[in-house]
Amino acid sequence: MNYSIHYKNALGAVARSESLPFASDSEAVIHGRAKSGFNAIIEVWMGDRLVVRLFGLDTSRPTSLI
Repeated sequence: MNYSIHYKNALGAVARSESLPFASDSEAVIHGRAKSGFNAIIEVWMGDRLVVRLFGLDTSRPTSLI
């Protein structure tokens, strides 16, 4: 099954998206979670069904290395 993964900034605008095949919802969610350190919001879709919305890095503010 093909899933659509949407990577969004903190304002909810799609920065990029990809369509990937996964055997199950849980595999798609695991892939999305792996990207949560780089994006503010990750949405995993199966067709027109939102599987999960994940919240990751807050990209609305500058990040610090400290």
